Amino acid sequence: MKSSATSPDAVALHPRATLKWGLIAAAALLLPAATLALRPTGASDAALIAKARSVAANTVSDVAIDDAQSFRVLRGKQFKGLFVSGSGDVTRDGAGPVHGCFVVGVNADGRVKVIQTIGTDNWEAETCTGVKAVSLLKADADGTQRLVLIYDAASPNAATVEPVVLRWTGRLDRAEVDITASDKASQAGAESIADVRKALGL
Repeated sequence: MKSSATSPDAVALHPRATLKWGLIAAAALLLPAATLALRPTGASDAALIAKARSVAANTVSDVAIDDAQSFRVLRGKQFKGLFVSGSGDVTRDGAGPVHGCFVVGVNADGRVKVIQTIGTDNWEAETCTGVKAVSLLKADADGTQRLVLIYDAASPNAATVEPVVLRWTGRLDRAEVDITASDKASQAGAESIADVRKALGL
């Protein structure tokens, strides 16, 4: 009489199959995670750029967006959001407005954060002439991402070039100015992306 119990061979994977899938899983763990990349913005980004402009206008007057220095952020083929560069008049406490610059971190889901750069905080005595270059920097081992913007700026006495480093983890709307890295690059006299990487040991 045949037993109604299920044969062990009917449910167990063949040893070779088990080994095959084990090797595939191990290989997957060894594959490096896709790094972030910047790509030019396009027509499909118009709605998010308009949102960035609208939110920036809450704190900046006469907002102008620099399309040439605004970028899509991708991880492999996954769209993570935008970094939108802009400028406008920024009001300062106890002083008249100054023409400053900012960058807006726009997450893929539409969450937005405006990050003031030239014309505020460490750069409050300077006016912003424009953005010269934008680049991602090497990520930290803990996953912290960094991006640098190289600005043409002017103080009351001279023209200058200012590197401003941003850092964030996860969503782009969590980005903030990395004052320590920015100061280190500035004090080293960094005026290009290559200079910033050298100053920060990247």
